[in-house]
Amino acid sequence: LCGHSISSEGITLQRQVVDLEAKHLEVAGATDVAVIVDFTADEELMQLAMAREVSNRIQRLRKSAGLHPQDPIKVQIGVSPEASESPDILKALQSREADIARMTRCPIQIVDFAIQGASSDSAQVLGEDAFKPELGASSTSKQGANSVSVHVTILREL
Repeated sequence: LCGHSISSEGITLQRQVVDLEAKHLEVAGATDVAVIVDFTADEELMQLAMAREVSNRIQRLRKSAGLHPQDPIKVQIGVSPEASESPDILKALQSREADIARMTRCPIQIVDFAIQGASSDSAQVLGEDAFKPELGASSTSKQGANSVSVHVTILREL
Protein backbone atom coordinates (compact mmCIF):
# COMPACT_ATOMS: atom_id res chain seq x y z
CA LEU A 1 0.00 0.00 0.00
CA CYS A 2 1.67 3.21 -1.21
CA GLY A 3 4.98 1.38 -1.53
CA HIS A 4 4.77 -0.35 1.84
CA SER A 5 4.10 -4.01 2.36
CA ILE A 6 1.64 -4.98 5.07
CA SER A 7 1.70 -8.45 6.61
CA SER A 8 -0.94 -10.18 8.71
CA GLU A 9 1.15 -9.55 11.84
CA GLY A 10 0.76 -5.80 11.38
CA ILE A 11 -3.02 -5.86 11.10
CA THR A 12 -5.54 -6.08 13.91
CA LEU A 13 -9.10 -6.74 12.89
CA GLN A 14 -11.62 -5.43 15.35
CA ARG A 15 -15.39 -5.81 15.16
CA GLN A 16 -17.71 -3.32 16.73
CA VAL A 17 -21.47 -3.00 16.71
CA VAL A 18 -22.50 0.57 16.02
CA ASP A 19 -25.85 2.25 16.47
CA LEU A 20 -27.16 -0.42 18.84
CA GLU A 21 -29.66 1.78 20.63
CA ALA A 22 -31.95 -0.95 21.98
CA LYS A 23 -31.55 -0.90 25.76
CA HIS A 24 -32.50 -4.56 26.09
CA LEU A 25 -29.55 -5.71 23.94
CA GLU A 26 -26.03 -6.23 25.28
CA VAL A 27 -22.91 -6.81 23.19
CA ALA A 28 -19.78 -8.64 24.28
CA GLY A 29 -16.95 -10.23 22.41
CA ALA A 30 -13.33 -10.39 21.38
CA THR A 31 -11.53 -9.81 18.11
CA ASP A 32 -12.81 -13.03 16.57
CA VAL A 33 -16.25 -13.37 18.16
CA ALA A 34 -19.14 -11.02 18.87
CA VAL A 35 -22.20 -11.99 20.90
CA ILE A 36 -25.42 -9.99 21.15
CA VAL A 37 -27.76 -11.02 23.97
CA ASP A 38 -31.40 -9.96 24.06
CA PHE A 39 -32.57 -9.29 27.64
CA THR A 40 -36.18 -8.63 26.72
CA ALA A 41 -38.45 -9.89 29.48
CA ASP A 42 -41.05 -12.33 28.22
CA GLU A 43 -44.13 -13.74 29.89
CA GLU A 44 -42.37 -16.83 31.21
CA LEU A 45 -39.63 -14.74 32.86
CA MET A 46 -42.24 -12.46 34.43
CA GLN A 47 -44.10 -15.47 35.82
CA LEU A 48 -40.91 -17.01 37.21
CA ALA A 49 -39.96 -13.71 38.85
CA MET A 50 -43.41 -13.53 40.45
CA ALA A 51 -43.08 -17.11 41.76
CA ARG A 52 -39.66 -16.37 43.24
CA GLU A 53 -40.90 -13.17 44.89
CA VAL A 54 -43.88 -14.95 46.48
CA SER A 55 -41.64 -17.83 47.62
CA ASN A 56 -39.20 -15.37 49.15
CA ARG A 57 -42.03 -13.62 51.01
CA ILE A 58 -43.31 -16.95 52.35
CA GLN A 59 -39.85 -17.90 53.63
CA ARG A 60 -39.45 -14.49 55.33
CA LEU A 61 -42.87 -14.87 56.98
CA ARG A 62 -41.85 -18.33 58.20
CA LYS A 63 -38.67 -16.92 59.68
CA SER A 64 -40.40 -13.97 61.37
CA ALA A 65 -42.95 -16.40 62.89
CA GLY A 66 -40.08 -18.46 64.33
CA LEU A 67 -40.88 -21.49 62.18
CA HIS A 68 -38.49 -24.00 60.68
CA PRO A 69 -38.69 -25.09 57.02
CA GLN A 70 -40.08 -28.48 58.04
CA ASP A 71 -42.89 -26.98 60.19
CA PRO A 72 -46.23 -27.60 58.48
CA ILE A 73 -48.05 -24.50 57.23
CA LYS A 74 -50.65 -23.60 54.66
CA VAL A 75 -50.26 -20.59 52.40
CA GLN A 76 -53.00 -18.45 50.98
CA ILE A 77 -52.24 -16.03 48.15
CA GLY A 78 -54.73 -13.35 47.25
CA VAL A 79 -54.68 -10.65 44.60
CA SER A 80 -56.39 -7.32 45.17
CA PRO A 81 -59.62 -6.67 43.24
CA GLU A 82 -57.76 -4.37 40.81
CA ALA A 83 -56.23 -7.52 39.29
CA SER A 84 -59.09 -7.57 36.82
CA GLU A 85 -57.36 -4.55 35.24
CA SER A 86 -54.11 -6.53 34.98
CA PRO A 87 -54.84 -10.24 34.46
CA ASP A 88 -51.14 -11.06 33.94
CA ILE A 89 -50.55 -11.12 37.70
CA LEU A 90 -53.29 -13.62 38.49
CA LYS A 91 -52.31 -15.70 35.46
CA ALA A 92 -48.67 -15.74 36.64
CA LEU A 93 -49.65 -16.93 40.11
CA GLN A 94 -51.99 -19.60 38.78
CA SER A 95 -49.51 -20.95 36.24
CA ARG A 96 -46.66 -21.02 38.80
CA GLU A 97 -48.66 -22.31 41.78
CA ALA A 98 -46.91 -25.71 41.65
CA ASP A 99 -43.48 -24.04 41.44
CA ILE A 100 -44.22 -21.92 44.52
CA ALA A 101 -45.39 -25.02 46.41
CA ARG A 102 -42.22 -26.89 45.40
CA MET A 103 -39.91 -24.00 46.40
CA THR A 104 -41.58 -23.52 49.78
CA ARG A 105 -42.46 -27.17 50.47
CA CYS A 106 -46.00 -26.32 51.56
CA PRO A 107 -49.47 -26.37 50.03
CA ILE A 108 -50.50 -23.18 48.22
CA GLN A 109 -54.02 -21.93 47.80
CA ILE A 110 -54.93 -18.98 45.59
CA VAL A 111 -58.00 -17.46 47.21
CA ASP A 112 -60.44 -14.64 46.72
CA PHE A 113 -58.91 -11.52 48.23
CA ALA A 114 -62.07 -10.81 50.26
CA ILE A 115 -61.84 -14.10 52.22
CA GLN A 116 -58.09 -14.40 52.49
CA GLY A 117 -56.84 -14.97 56.01
CA ALA A 118 -60.39 -15.14 57.29
CA SER A 119 -60.33 -16.52 60.76
CA SER A 120 -61.60 -19.99 61.20
CA ASP A 121 -61.60 -22.50 63.98
CA SER A 122 -59.29 -24.78 62.03
CA ALA A 123 -56.37 -22.42 61.23
CA GLN A 124 -54.34 -19.71 62.93
CA VAL A 125 -52.82 -16.81 60.95
CA LEU A 126 -49.08 -16.75 61.63
CA GLY A 127 -48.10 -13.93 59.31
CA GLU A 128 -49.19 -11.74 56.44
CA ASP A 129 -47.37 -9.69 53.82
CA ALA A 130 -48.40 -7.65 50.80
CA PHE A 131 -46.42 -6.28 47.89
CA LYS A 132 -46.93 -4.56 44.55
CA PRO A 133 -45.40 -6.79 41.88
CA GLU A 134 -43.20 -5.39 39.15
CA LEU A 135 -44.40 -6.35 35.73
CA GLY A 136 -42.25 -7.07 32.73
CA ALA A 137 -42.54 -5.51 29.29
CA SER A 138 -45.10 -8.12 28.25
CA SER A 139 -47.77 -6.78 30.60
CA THR A 140 -50.88 -5.80 28.73
CA SER A 141 -52.23 -3.25 31.18
CA LYS A 142 -49.60 -1.35 33.14
CA GLN A 143 -51.94 1.40 34.32
CA GLY A 144 -54.06 -1.04 36.32
CA ALA A 145 -50.99 -2.94 37.47
CA ASN A 146 -49.72 -0.01 39.55
CA SER A 147 -52.59 -0.45 42.01
CA VAL A 148 -52.57 -4.27 42.16
CA SER A 149 -51.13 -5.92 45.23
CA VAL A 150 -50.42 -9.53 46.08
CA HIS A 151 -51.17 -10.67 49.64
CA VAL A 152 -49.49 -13.68 51.20
CA THR A 153 -50.80 -15.28 54.40
CA ILE A 154 -49.26 -18.22 56.23
CA LEU A 155 -51.50 -20.33 58.46
CA ARG A 156 -51.06 -23.20 60.88
CA GLU A 157 -53.69 -25.90 61.18
CA LEU A 158 -55.10 -26.18 64.69
